[in-house]
Amino acid sequence: MRSQNGIGGGNNVFEQTFKNIDDVLWKEAGCATELDYTEQTSWILFLRYLDDLERANEQKAQLSGKKYEYIIDKAHRWSVWAAPKKKDGSFDHDKALTGDDLIKYVDDKLFPYLKGFRARAEGPNTIEYKIGEIFSEIENKFRSGYSLRDALELVDGLSFRSQLEKHELSHLYEAKLRNMGNAGRNGGEWGVVADSRTRREEICPGRIEVTGRRGKKEIADYVLTFRNHKLAVIEAKAENKGPTEGVAQAKTYAEKLQARFAFSTNGRKIYRIDMATGAEGYVEHYPTPEELWAVVFKTPNEWRDRFAAVPFEERGGTWQTRYYQHNAIENALEAIAAGKQRILLTLATGTGKTAIAFQIAWALFQSRWNLSRKPERRPRILFLADRNILADQAYNDFTAFGEDGARVRVKPDEIRQRGHVPTNASVFFTIFQTFMSGPEKDGKKTPYFGEYSRDFFDFIVIDECHRGGANDESNWRDILDYFSPAVQLGLTATPKRKDNVDTYAYFGEPVYTYSLKEGINDGFLTPFKVKQIATTLDDYVWTPDDMVVEGEVEAGKRYKEPQFNRTIEIEERERYRVKKFMDEIDQREKTLVFCANQPHAALVRDLINQMKTSNDPNYCVRVAADDGERGEQWLRIFQDNEKTIPTILTTSQKLSTGVNARNVRNIVLMRPIGTMIEFKQIIGRGTRLFDGKDYFTIYDFVKAYEHGFCGFDSPTSSGSTSPSHSGSLKCADGKPGGQGIWL
Repeated sequence: MRSQNGIGGGNNVFEQTFKNIDDVLWKEAGCATELDYTEQTSWILFLRYLDDLERANEQKAQLSGKKYEYIIDKAHRWSVWAAPKKKDGSFDHDKALTGDDLIKYVDDKLFPYLKGFRARAEGPNTIEYKIGEIFSEIENKFRSGYSLRDALELVDGLSFRSQLEKHELSHLYEAKLRNMGNAGRNGGEWGVVADSRTRREEICPGRIEVTGRRGKKEIADYVLTFRNHKLAVIEAKAENKGPTEGVAQAKTYAEKLQARFAFSTNGRKIYRIDMATGAEGYVEHYPTPEELWAVVFKTPNEWRDRFAAVPFEERGGTWQTRYYQHNAIENALEAIAAGKQRILLTLATGTGKTAIAFQIAWALFQSRWNLSRKPERRPRILFLADRNILADQAYNDFTAFGEDGARVRVKPDEIRQRGHVPTNASVFFTIFQTFMSGPEKDGKKTPYFGEYSRDFFDFIVIDECHRGGANDESNWRDILDYFSPAVQLGLTATPKRKDNVDTYAYFGEPVYTYSLKEGINDGFLTPFKVKQIATTLDDYVWTPDDMVVEGEVEAGKRYKEPQFNRTIEIEERERYRVKKFMDEIDQREKTLVFCANQPHAALVRDLINQMKTSNDPNYCVRVAADDGERGEQWLRIFQDNEKTIPTILTTSQKLSTGVNARNVRNIVLMRPIGTMIEFKQIIGRGTRLFDGKDYFTIYDFVKAYEHGFCGFDSPTSSGSTSPSHSGSLKCADGKPGGQGIWL
C-alpha cells in the first residue's frame, strides 16, 4: 500500500519512473537496446543519488559543527544544471537548460569534468577516482536536449534516502541488468568482449560555409569496432519508424568508414547489408565480434592480429584519428601484413599524412614487426623527405617514440663530426640531399647512405614521393634502389597523372586515396575562392618607341606569360599587379605570393613594402633558396599563428611545400603553374583549418583556372570563382607597355 509521501507500498514509484524513462529513450535515435537504456538511466540516477548523498553528508557535518567539502564543484551539481529550484522549492524552468544548450553542456562540459576525476584523484580507491572511471567508460547518447530534460525531471522526482528506497532501487536494477545481459547476447556482446566496443561516431564536422556556419555533420549512431577495425555501422531509428528507415545512411557511413556491414534498426527488427557482396535482409540478432571478424577476415594473418593489438597513440587524448586517417592506417598495415613491399597513400595536403605515417610506424614498432617477419626485435625506420623543414616537422611529430635516443635527426655536419652515420636509434629522419652527399674516395663520390647495409632499414617512409624519388632518372632513386629490401611507403598529395606516372609505376596504385574535394566537403579542409585578374599586358610585342633599359630585344616577337620575369621584365607591369591585389586584400591577413624566380620574388617584395599600410619594415619578406637560414627563420615566425609580422611572404618554388601556416588567407599566383601537382601543392598552403577562417582566396594573374587547374575536382565543389577583374596598364604616352628589361 502506498504511503502518503509516495515512498512506501512496494516499488511502484521507481518502476513507473523506469518505464517512463524507457519511453523517453525509445524516442532517442542513439538508444536502440536495453544496454543503452540501462547505461543512460544509470548515469543520470548516479548523479542524482550522489547529489542526495552529498546533501545528507553536509547536514551531518553541520550537526557536528564541521564544514563539508563537496566532491562535485558547484557549477556541476545536480541542483544547478539538472534541476534548478526556486526559493519555494518549485522547478525553475527559466534557469533549466534544455534543447541544444543542454546537450552541449553535458557533452562539452559535464562529462569532461567528470572524466577528469580519474586524473585528479589521490588514488584508485577514492570515490573521486571511481567517478572518473565510470564516466570514462560511458558517453551521453541523448541527442535531443528535450528528451534528456524529460528524463532529468523524472529522476529528480525520486528520493534515495531511506533504506526502503534503496532496496526498491536495487531490486529494479537487478531486473534491468538481467534484461541488459539478454540484450548483450542478442547484440553480439559488443562492449563486453575484450577489444570490442560500440560508440557513436562523428564522421565529419560538415563543410565550412562562407557564413561561418558548417554544413550538416555526418554522425553514425553506432560503429562496431573490434581489434581496432571498424566492422559495422548501425543506424538506429525510433520505434514508430520502419526498421529500414536508416538503410541509406547506414550504407553511406559504412562506405566512408570502410565497414563491411551496415545495419538499420528501429529497436524491434534488424536489417543487415553486406557492403562487399551486396546481400541484404533481416536477421534475428547482431553477430558477435568474433563472428563478424571471421566473416571480414576469412584468411588468418598473424601480423594483422599483432597490429590490431596495438592501440592508436593519441597523445594523452589530445589527438583523435579522423575516419580517413584510420582508413589509410588500416589499409597500409593490411598491405604490410600481406607482404606488400611498395605501398602508396594519396591524401590531399593538410590532411595529416605525417600523423598517418607516425601511427603506422608506431604499430610496427610496438608489434616488433621487422623484415624477418619474426617478432624478435623492433624495426629500424627511416623517414625520408626532400626539405629540412619537412624532416624537422616529422621528427617533432614522432615524439611518442621518446627522447632517449630512439629518434635521431641525420645531418651532414653531425656525420662529419662523428666520422660515420648514426646507427644506434629506432627512427631516423633525414633528407635525400644529406644521404646523397658524402666524401670523395679515390676520386669517386661516396654517398652517406652507402655506409648503411642494404637491409639496415626495415621500413622507409618517403614523404612527397612524387617530387622525384620514384623517377627512374632521379638520383634519389639510387637511395630507394639501394634499400630495396625495406618495405617502402610513399606519401603524396597528387592523384595519378601524366606528370607523376613514375611514382605510380614504382609504388603501384594507392591503397587509399583522400582527395582535396573530399576534404573540403567533409569540413576537414578550408574551401577557397578564385579571383582572376587580367591586364592588357598579359602579352607584349616590342615596338621601336619602347625603351630598352638593358639587354637585347627581338623585334616582332610576342612575349607571353611564361617569358615575363624570365626573358623579359617590365617593372611597371609588376607594380600594377601588386597594387591590384594589395588594394583588394585585407593587408592584415597572412598572404603567400608565388613569383617566377628569386629576382622576381625580390622585386615583388620591394613593391609590396612600398605600398603597404603597415609601419613595420619586415611586413613582407622573401623566402627563397638564396635566403638560407634567415629565410627559414622568417618562415618559422610566419607559421606562428600568434605572430603578425611578417604578414606576406614572396617566393618562387620553395614555399610550394613545407609551409604549415594554418592562418594563410590569400595566395597570389604571379607565375605560370606548370602541372596539376604543383597547383595542388600551392593550394594546400591555404587549406588548413583555423578558427574564424571560412575560406581563403586565390588571386590568379596567370589564368590557372582557365587552364583547368582550379576545376580539377569540379569547380563548384572545391572552390568558387568570382568574375574576372580587368585592368589596364599604359605608359606615359598612353600605349600599353612600359620600360622593359630583357634578361
